[in-house]
Amino acid sequence: MLYSPSQGVALARHPKTASTSLSAWFEGEFPDTVAADAIDVHVRVLPALRTLRLIKEPRPSSWRRRLEKARLCRPREPRLSNDVRVIIGVIREPFEMLVSLYSYWRRRSTVVPRRPGTLPHTAATASFRDFVVQAAIERRLPSYDEFFGVGSEAWSVTKLIDFRHLSTGLEAVCREFNVAPLVAVPSINLSPQNHDLAAYRDEVKFLLPAIRSRYRWYYEEAEKIMIRGEAASATSRAAA
Repeated sequence: MLYSPSQGVALARHPKTASTSLSAWFEGEFPDTVAADAIDVHVRVLPALRTLRLIKEPRPSSWRRRLEKARLCRPREPRLSNDVRVIIGVIREPFEMLVSLYSYWRRRSTVVPRRPGTLPHTAATASFRDFVVQAAIERRLPSYDEFFGVGSEAWSVTKLIDFRHLSTGLEAVCREFNVAPLVAVPSINLSPQNHDLAAYRDEVKFLLPAIRSRYRWYYEEAEKIMIRGEAASATSRAAA
């Protein structure tokens, strides 16, 4: 996660959702940017906010702790700092994201050493089916609702942009919160655009129901709330 203290704007970076390109944009727009983790850029939202000390943990008095232990009152919930105005994230169709992530780590296997047992190592040395089993079925990769902390203290200020409408969605969020003037988002770490999704689906066809179940929140809820911006709205109106 990246955070601008002066603007109260955070960028939560999920793998293969234009996170590298958005990071370059964010750091260029906000000179005071700080990172939750300099090594692992894809930290889940809640741990990242805690690292940045943007979630305030309640410190009950001794008498309140006794009441809580006796279940005579409810424990106080952690509270997000009022300084955080918006947390920006991007989400992408899950199967497409898995294919892109597998392909990326497979291409990078000769550049960066991979530790056996990790998802990058599996992508570099095994089939897409093996990768999907480890990432989705065994839940080694957090689902979107887990990553962004859906329903948590940070959820009310989280804005999720549709990957398919990245520029217009980002522009809409920037306009809503009156943040830095929007410039073109650079294209970095782009995957080849010739992924044969049908071939990948055929390879894991018996796992597709389990994949959909794992990413149920995306298919049932996220599609309703993703931000797409004016261009997407205009397209929808034209189609109607």
